[in-house]
Amino acid sequence: MLDSRLRPLIQPLFNLMVKPFHACGMTAMHLTFLAFVLGMLSAFCLFMEYSPIWAVVFLWFSGLFDVLDGTLARRRGTTSATGAFLDVLGDRCVEVSIILALVLVRPELRLVMLFLMAALLISVTVLLLHGALLPGDTRKSFRYQPGLAERSESFLFFTLIILFPRAGVFLTLIFTFFVVVTVGQRILESLMLFRLTSARDNEK
Repeated sequence: MLDSRLRPLIQPLFNLMVKPFHACGMTAMHLTFLAFVLGMLSAFCLFMEYSPIWAVVFLWFSGLFDVLDGTLARRRGTTSATGAFLDVLGDRCVEVSIILALVLVRPELRLVMLFLMAALLISVTVLLLHGALLPGDTRKSFRYQPGLAERSESFLFFTLIILFPRAGVFLTLIFTFFVVVTVGQRILESLMLFRLTSARDNEK
């Protein structure tokens, strides 16, 4: 929800932020790799119980570079299927690593995180099927679906779960509910668009 609504407003800022990376010759792949490494560092901090603050800092910088890689690719005119593949794969690896780290150090979260993982798996499956079966956005490699729980909401909930461990179970249940609602939104939108696409094809 936040990604879809706020991105058009703050995209000019992202355009400015990628200028130094563009000027020094960095590519979108470099930023994708940085996003992945920072996400892994966040999970490592959680697993080692080093510092929740640093875990959150690394997590949000990972998210920032995950946004900037696509912006830089479009600025350079180098968007590609390879970039989209590695971007989405890196995102999922970071999210799974954060969840695994939380589960390993906080046994009380194991059951609720299992439900969260199941909901996320279904949500991502619907998202990828939707993107694969429908025409892509001209600015991106495939079509993204908006929803109640997008990546910004995921980072917000992870941040709250990390910083407020006593409320971890409750926050995870709320996050899972958000993801389930998002699954419903995406399924309904996909079915509607599939029907419209089929109707247009039959008219040709």
